[in-house]
Amino acid sequence: MLHAKAIALWALAMTICIPIDVLSGLHAGRSAAEACAIAIALALIPLSILGLAGFVGAAFPYHPIALGDRYATDRRNPRRLVRWAVLVTLPYMLVPALGQLAVLGFLALEHLCSVSVRHTSSVTAVATLVVAMAALTYLANVASGRCLLYFVARRSPRLGRELEDGSL
Repeated sequence: MLHAKAIALWALAMTICIPIDVLSGLHAGRSAAEACAIAIALALIPLSILGLAGFVGAAFPYHPIALGDRYATDRRNPRRLVRWAVLVTLPYMLVPALGQLAVLGFLALEHLCSVSVRHTSSVTAVATLVVAMAALTYLANVASGRCLLYFVARRSPRLGRELEDGSL
């Protein structure tokens, strides 16, 4: 379910970002093939980090309750309201921060690909970049998925107790 959610979020974002990336590449003077390949490589960055955002929900679960009901239930306990507010907004801070780290990795990978294949055409360098990004995205998804399953299995008794409490 987490993978489906990550793919749906990625698909929504990429329908806007990929055309902008391609147009930006064309405007920068790259060929259409290079602009498309770099846009694809950039599109893989969010897909590789969305799996990590699932750790927040597994570490600190809460029930999705309407805001009015949440406030009515927890208004005498401001600590719980603050906890809920932090948990609702944390993925929106965590994913962009991880995305910035991934962009730095992308830039380093782009530099390595262009240096390692400098005697060949730039199309080969860009193709190497896309293949390397696809491999890293696959590895990140597999690793985060397995680690998340292990984390949830290890915490399942505590998660069960926390999720039985309907007021979280």
